[in-house]
Amino acid sequence: MCKHMKYADSDNFIDTFELDKKSENSVLIALVYFTFTSLSTVGLGDFHPRSNVERMVGALVLLFGVALTSYIMETLSLMLNRI
Repeated sequence: MCKHMKYADSDNFIDTFELDKKSENSVLIALVYFTFTSLSTVGLGDFHPRSNVERMVGALVLLFGVALTSYIMETLSLMLNRI
């Protein structure tokens, strides 16, 4: 059985991660993390943070990865324009 099958029975994101039972700050951190995960196209994957500290570090790492990739692509584009 797939590890993700346990989430298949829940109705939505809020129920799956029990966000309705958490504080507003915890919900905000979780939503920022999942937003950065989606925007960076990393996906949720099998490994995911379980605490707020892990989510904040993960979000910063994802944001840094997007910034680094953007910088590399800009540099490559400028190099190709010179040719």
